Amino acid sequence: MCFAHSPMWTCELEMNPSQNLALDYQVGIIDPKTKSDFVCATEKRRLRVNPKENSLILYVLPMFRPDSPWKGSGVAIPVFSLRSRESTGVGEFLDLIKFIDWARSVGFQLIQLLPINDTISNKKWTDSYPYSSISVHALNPIFLNLQNMGSLDDSLKMKRFAELREHLNGFEFVNWDQVMHAKLTYARLLFNQLGYRALSKSKEFQEFFVTNKFWLTPYAAFSCLRDRFGTAEFSLWPEFHTYNEEEISRFSDDPRNSTEVSFYYFLQYHLHRQMQYVADYARHSGVVLKGDLPIGVSRNSVDAWTEPQYFNMNYATGAPPDFFAPNGQNWAFPTYNWERMREDGFIWWKRRLASMEKYFDAFRIDHILGFFRIWEIPAHAVTGMLGQFTPTIPLHANELRASGLHLDCERLCRPYIREHFLGEHVGNENVPYVKQTFLVQTAPGCYSFKPEFDTQRKVKDFCDIQKVLRPQEIEKINQIMNGLFILSEQVCLLERPGSNQTEFSPRYALRQSSNRQPPNRSFLELDWNQQRILEHLSTHYFYHRQHDHWAEKAAIKLPPLKAATRMLICGEDLGDHVPAVVGKQMRALDMLSLSIERMPKNQEATFANPDEVPYLSVVSTSSHDVPTLRGWFRSEMATGSRTLRDIWKHMKECHHVTEELEGSDMSAIIAERFISHHLASPAMWAIFPLQDILALDETIRLADPDMEQINNPPNPNHMWRFRFHIATDDLLCASALNNKLMGLSLNNRNTYQHNNHH
Repeated sequence: MCFAHSPMWTCELEMNPSQNLALDYQVGIIDPKTKSDFVCATEKRRLRVNPKENSLILYVLPMFRPDSPWKGSGVAIPVFSLRSRESTGVGEFLDLIKFIDWARSVGFQLIQLLPINDTISNKKWTDSYPYSSISVHALNPIFLNLQNMGSLDDSLKMKRFAELREHLNGFEFVNWDQVMHAKLTYARLLFNQLGYRALSKSKEFQEFFVTNKFWLTPYAAFSCLRDRFGTAEFSLWPEFHTYNEEEISRFSDDPRNSTEVSFYYFLQYHLHRQMQYVADYARHSGVVLKGDLPIGVSRNSVDAWTEPQYFNMNYATGAPPDFFAPNGQNWAFPTYNWERMREDGFIWWKRRLASMEKYFDAFRIDHILGFFRIWEIPAHAVTGMLGQFTPTIPLHANELRASGLHLDCERLCRPYIREHFLGEHVGNENVPYVKQTFLVQTAPGCYSFKPEFDTQRKVKDFCDIQKVLRPQEIEKINQIMNGLFILSEQVCLLERPGSNQTEFSPRYALRQSSNRQPPNRSFLELDWNQQRILEHLSTHYFYHRQHDHWAEKAAIKLPPLKAATRMLICGEDLGDHVPAVVGKQMRALDMLSLSIERMPKNQEATFANPDEVPYLSVVSTSSHDVPTLRGWFRSEMATGSRTLRDIWKHMKECHHVTEELEGSDMSAIIAERFISHHLASPAMWAIFPLQDILALDETIRLADPDMEQINNPPNPNHMWRFRFHIATDDLLCASALNNKLMGLSLNNRNTYQHNNHH
């Protein structure tokens, strides 16, 4: 055997190509004295080998050691949040070099990133959302380091860009619009200076182009057309709205377009070159780069344009209502046509993973529940309340009637709108206007939506126009719009599309999704017996009926994807009421589960104890979607929440912690106790957001912990702009913090004995 690159070893075997073979193997550590005996090893295993295949990748988790299972620690940071003196207003790929140096110096073995794919739809701040990519292969131009691309011949322009870089770096947060404009302007000047012919003569570029042509050519044409027509929404383009490979090839080769198209080849080549350098540097340094695989892609993406057969464009993905988002979440991504993907051997996913594998040795599957079931929302809905799980075993009309339910589709499936609660939602002073404009009376005190307003999307489109025409009344219009959304959600059953009133799903949260959401009057104004029947059906439907069905569907999708990559797979399996089949399936495939202490999966528990997670887990103090450790602590102390008290009580009883909780801001010593608690976990990986690591040093962390949170999921207009106040160069010199981290034995969790708890 020989070492190829971290974490891969290779060997060559001769096989008889005339038959399938069974290969018996063990993986172990050889005794250096005897050169033959195993110090420790796995059990003997058998693998069926097809000799027609040129190569075989066998991935073995490092689950054996002479003393205990191997464990590592890592740090999580979005690329855009990095800060350096060389970058231009945003974290860049090459900023990771010094960050890798810092991580390695203090003992971290892994760096976890957010998605790095291109998200440019309109070149505005809304493109900051990293989970809405316009290509699953292209990298985001905002991460380019301009100096590394090359210098402009015009010294005056170089001076101006140097001044602009200093100006943009002066912002506290990422100024997305200005940064993107500056980078694209510089890159275009450099491209015009060099010319495509000079680039095309490069052997390195030719190799890149040939290897990636299958996605690069349509991506570059898409980007060119997006710029020309002023939108990435290809259905609105006056031409080329339906993808045709031959037509796009002619368009790209046309001298009137080829320069503009080639500019995007140029961008992607430099992005790949810079990120590949980072990946090679990390592997050489023994630091794992962990990527992030979003569950969805933008409906205005190259993928949806070129391969529409894989997407259900009439639906959107999201999440059902919960405490944090009482209206549910609508992510707007199209759902997948899994049957068609299966027919094609999941080639779209395999290519996607192959692109990630160039740069990463591990990755996180965002919302892995989407491989079991997805919350599917009609395209005409705005909130997530009216979604349904897909796939599903629906409730049949005969089944509902047999349960004793009076199946009146008009009453149970249509919005239940009555005079006596209109004012609760739209405001009493707005009731006359709402009745006149949006509703039609069907009986005394009873209303339904007019056809021109019978979906949330129609209501929103109308209200958006009104806000432009009457800007002084925006607050009032928003109140009316949100109230109408709630009225449209006053239903008990949702009819399955195309079932002709024979198949149904219960509305999620029949009574109300939380105390932050108005009650469902459609349900509450039924008689008690009908309520009882519906609640029983709903509970069984969501928490029992579907689980085996979802497990069967995931068993079709996940194994081929795992077999297609050598990367270590970690699934984000957080959320309310995660079915037990999810964890079972993940364990069967050796996929790591995610555990965040304040977010228990067991509904009976107040916290997820890091001491009790299985080995195939990642434990973390927080994530980009929730407040940081300090932000959470402040909230918990203010509300007197039981979760923090229960965690601290456990740490006192089991980890010899002696400090008392006090104050509104988490002290460095309390932060250290939480970090240490996670390091002591049996989980394979303990990964901490950099914000939680900086909490260990009160002299360099941000004063306001609320400014550290990266994302706020319930807010669809959230700007992903957080940038660290401390440059990576300075982080390397932060001796007090770094000494503390080295004292926590980050690089030696395998022998960690809670020394820092005494």
